[in-house]
Amino acid sequence: MPHRPPPPALRLVAGRAPPAIRVDAYGLTLVHLGPAHSARRPPPPLLLGELDPPRPGGLAAVNPSGGPVRLTPGRLVTGGMSDRAVAAAVVVRPGTTSVVPVEPLSARWWPAGPPQADGRLPPALTALLVLAGHGGAGLRSIARTALWDGYRRHPAPDRIDHASGWLLLRGRTVLAAHLVGVPAPWPPATPAVSPCLPPGDLGTGADADPGLVRLSHGDGREARTWLVRASAELADLVLAGASSR
Repeated sequence: MPHRPPPPALRLVAGRAPPAIRVDAYGLTLVHLGPAHSARRPPPPLLLGELDPPRPGGLAAVNPSGGPVRLTPGRLVTGGMSDRAVAAAVVVRPGTTSVVPVEPLSARWWPAGPPQADGRLPPALTALLVLAGHGGAGLRSIARTALWDGYRRHPAPDRIDHASGWLLLRGRTVLAAHLVGVPAPWPPATPAVSPCLPPGDLGTGADADPGLVRLSHGDGREARTWLVRASAELADLVLAGASSR
């Protein structure tokens, strides 16, 4: 009987520890690219507050600690005028105040206590967050609708440690990925990663493939890249999965 090669997405974890694979709240397959364990990390040492005047797309972050604090997309902030998620990577230097771009997660706009960092959005909603901020005009609206509905139905913060990244699949199709330690060019040049997700799984790069939404951040220690297919497929699946559970 001929041997059938594994899906390219699963070759991403070749040579690593066996991946943890589970079905998420929206019926999608989530592949962890490293150890998957529950981790309630302490919130970042930041004092979060509303801007003056408050606005839905921004929060003030004061860093009273002695070192820089990094916030990455998907960090959940509850309370304040609305529950929101960090929409872009921000490094808040010690002793400074920064404006943090955020995405509202509901239509609420009234005080509910001080804003508090409270875990992260799950990968599916983080991918929608990327689409809501960086997709085309029509796609942004669709992604935002699915993001709000998915969060409304499953508002509990994600307590799984995703520090090594993840893949989000429907069957053998990769819908989104969060890659850690991947350099800017695509496909990645790092030997440990480059054989695993060849061109065609998520396209050949943001410039070459208009069907790919890409968000990258690097701070000298590591690079983080979020890749999401630029289509309504993920939004439709989250809406359908959320409503059926």
